[in-house]
Amino acid sequence: MTSARIRPIEDPDYQSLASTLNSAFSTYRDATLYTNPMLAYFKEWMWSDSPSLVLSDGEVLHGALMAGFRTVRAADENLRVLHIGPFGIEKPLRRLGWGTKMLRALTQEARESGADMLTLTTEALYGAHRLYRREGFDPIQAFRPRLLMLSTPQADPAPFEGIHTSSNICPRGLTSLEAPASDLIESGPAGPPIPAALHPNQWELSGGRATTIQWSILTRQGDRETRQRVAQLIAWEPGETPDALFRAVREHSAAQGSACLYALSGLSGKLPQLQSKGSALVYRMGRPLTEKGKNAMREARYYTEIAPAP
Repeated sequence: MTSARIRPIEDPDYQSLASTLNSAFSTYRDATLYTNPMLAYFKEWMWSDSPSLVLSDGEVLHGALMAGFRTVRAADENLRVLHIGPFGIEKPLRRLGWGTKMLRALTQEARESGADMLTLTTEALYGAHRLYRREGFDPIQAFRPRLLMLSTPQADPAPFEGIHTSSNICPRGLTSLEAPASDLIESGPAGPPIPAALHPNQWELSGGRATTIQWSILTRQGDRETRQRVAQLIAWEPGETPDALFRAVREHSAAQGSACLYALSGLSGKLPQLQSKGSALVYRMGRPLTEKGKNAMREARYYTEIAPAP
């Protein structure tokens, strides 16, 4: 397709971005089901000032490389980091060099914007980490997501003795986490209220707090596709009664139809109820662009995100 070209994303592109990404990941065993409300939220929050790119043929999109700037604390200083994700190209245009060209164009934009580092998260199963390694990315950590499979309850959840809200919830980040100085911890940007399309819920009990969002994934086995809702824990402060708090999260998520509950990697270690057995291996990778970024990468052992990349 000689008329395809790489260019910065434009506002009208968001109307077809969900269908483009869904097509790009249509061969994946498990893939997020992208929707316009979800992407509009991340446009407002993470991508508002980003150099995201699309691969287009006229007005038709064939791929997208989304990225957003985040503030990352490393030891006693902050880094300007450009986090990549999602990044997908439709099957007919793969293996033609477009992925490499898009990644290099974004890297140049990041340098010119003063970024100290590029980061991304990728599953080992699909092999994209090989492209990233060739382009100067190295693993910061490898982990298997921790989750809990949920069964549909036979009755409504037990009454919750604390405060439960499902609107006007803003991500508060993970700045309260205690972590070694070598950890890379995102501390911003602050997020706007989570839209109803992501089904936010927040519970507060005895000094504890838990926040979840929900979205849909497509699971594929041969020609069969199954659509499932999953709940993701994006904030967890156990308080004095962590078991009661977690029970409320688990029961409510199941009642809303979620097939599983999982947590951001920076939180899951505090939740023994979640297990990594059977989860796919995930790489958190980074590429330093400045001396400050190189120093941070040299010392880094773990990376704690403020929110998921959709």
